[in-house]
Amino acid sequence: MSGTLDSLVKLLVPTEDHCPGRAYLFAFLLSSRLFLHPHQLLGEVNKACEAQRDKVRNPHITKLVHHVIRLLSEWTEMFPYDFRDELVMTHVRGISERCIPTDRSGGGREMSLLLSRLLRRLDTLECYEESLRRVPSNGSAFGKVRSRVRGTQLNSRAIALRRDCLYQIPNCICTQTDVAAVCPCPMLLAQQLTHVELERMSYIGPEEFVQAYARDAAPHCLKVTKNTFNLEYYLEWSSHLRNLVTSEVYKQEAPTRRVQMTEFWINVATECFNIGNFNSLMAIILGLDATTLSVSKLRLRQIHVSKLRALEQQMHPSCNFSNYRSILKAASVRSERRGISPEKTRVVIPYFSLLLRDIYLVSEECASRLANGHINLEKFWELAKLVTQFLTWRQVNYPFERNSQVMSYLQTCPTPTE
Repeated sequence: MSGTLDSLVKLLVPTEDHCPGRAYLFAFLLSSRLFLHPHQLLGEVNKACEAQRDKVRNPHITKLVHHVIRLLSEWTEMFPYDFRDELVMTHVRGISERCIPTDRSGGGREMSLLLSRLLRRLDTLECYEESLRRVPSNGSAFGKVRSRVRGTQLNSRAIALRRDCLYQIPNCICTQTDVAAVCPCPMLLAQQLTHVELERMSYIGPEEFVQAYARDAAPHCLKVTKNTFNLEYYLEWSSHLRNLVTSEVYKQEAPTRRVQMTEFWINVATECFNIGNFNSLMAIILGLDATTLSVSKLRLRQIHVSKLRALEQQMHPSCNFSNYRSILKAASVRSERRGISPEKTRVVIPYFSLLLRDIYLVSEECASRLANGHINLEKFWELAKLVTQFLTWRQVNYPFERNSQVMSYLQTCPTPTE
């Protein structure tokens, strides 16, 4: 299945008797940015709708308007961060001003509700970004990404919402302690790590996966304008956690305390595995894998040595992470059993760097045209399936209570830079 870019864009354009299906809309909006910017795509749709509006007469204009609103509604729901671009919003205002006044069946009200939901979503994102910018750097890995958006100013609406923001990181508690003192229970710590992971996953826009590829390797040299860095924030969080694990062992002066701290993190990793939090699990394994910690490992009790070896085997990169992929597949099947599996067993947090690599490889195939110059739509579907799976995983309602003190320590405790 393939087609020219123009023909695929035409399938996206709503008419009086046609509105693109949700699956096609998501797949095309996700991958088309490898070939043209969102504002260019919306501009083409706007132009086509304008041409139709001049030809269509009442009562058919009402159907056209509602299909246009439906397209915009689903676009803003699937890819709200596209609308941080003023060029995109210019087209939205143009559609609103020219199409909506011609409709007398509530189109204007629907458009107002659509824009209100969009603004609320973008304001929440700005509030989240501001909370991350307020995290003290202190050598933290977050400083690298935070510096890219440090100059961003919150608008007055976002400032007003700050007190109600769902995501706020408290000031770091005393750093003269260690994680075991803050949270002595490995299971509780694994639960709080899962809360952090799910919260940070929830802000990653699906388009950020494609932007990460297009920015580095798109063969058509399309210059990517990136307005959101949630994917980078998430990668830096994984790096921060890895460094935190290592530094928590380093800071123990007595050899016996280093052994105890290493065993503590092994227990946390085991609980992360049981939960389905594979990203935190991998970060902990990598943090404990530092060569300078080998002496501590040799002094571990046999039960913890066995635990660590079992976890390392499950996450071993041999055969393209075959063991991990088998476990992930089983966890995904379990997660999809809504109403059967309890909510706490439906958590799936993938090893993010590997997921990103998989998406990168498919994006590379999406960006390569066929011999006849057509775009391979099947690869669009394949990429959409990968990203949709990630979006499904992050929607789980994790039932365990959040502990703001523990979450604050995990995210703000200073660690040595790489």
